[in-house]
Amino acid sequence: MKLFILCLTVAVLAVNPSRAAEPAGESMAERGLKKIAERQREIFAAAEKQGDKLDQEAFRTQVQSLTHDYERFLNENPKFALGPAAYGGLLSKVGMRKEAAAMWLKANQLDSDLPYVKNQLGGYLAEEGKPLEAAPYFLAAIKLSPNEPIYHYQLGTLLVEARDDFLRDGGWTRAALDEAVAKAFKRAAELAPDRFEFAYRYAESFYDLAKPDWDLALKT
Repeated sequence: MKLFILCLTVAVLAVNPSRAAEPAGESMAERGLKKIAERQREIFAAAEKQGDKLDQEAFRTQVQSLTHDYERFLNENPKFALGPAAYGGLLSKVGMRKEAAAMWLKANQLDSDLPYVKNQLGGYLAEEGKPLEAAPYFLAAIKLSPNEPIYHYQLGTLLVEARDDFLRDGGWTRAALDEAVAKAFKRAAELAPDRFEFAYRYAESFYDLAKPDWDLALKT
């Protein structure tokens, strides 16, 4: 849940300082999307707080209302890439993975410089058992937003879990793969020093080497 809200915030609220000021029409669209995103945050936060006492039917109705808001927003702002990017986040959260991927592909067509979208597409392809197709999306996300720790963590996880696929493809040697994995987890830990899970996974990465470095793993 926390990761989902983080990703949604990146998609909807982040501003790329390298871009010129948005036109007035797009600024209005951004405000409208933020309003939907805030309502979504409140709905899911309330649901999480209720836990086992959650009224499933009421929650389903609220989510359905959100989907209507997103559909209306997309119809009114067909060229605003953050719309389908955020809508894809909601669809993914409620288990509509293929529909979510379709939204992210649409967002990527509208704007190829959204790191959140690249990362989400990479995650979808990885879950679909297509690691070789997923890797370029994760790498693109890192290139666009090099200081976002989750992107490095995602890449490292992919390279470890699909190691055999990458080695069979012939584009990687074991040494190069080990180096990339260590670099990815180390960077994630450096960028988020307060995240225990990132630091722990970085330490574990020394076990993943062809020749495990037990001493360095213990020290880390």
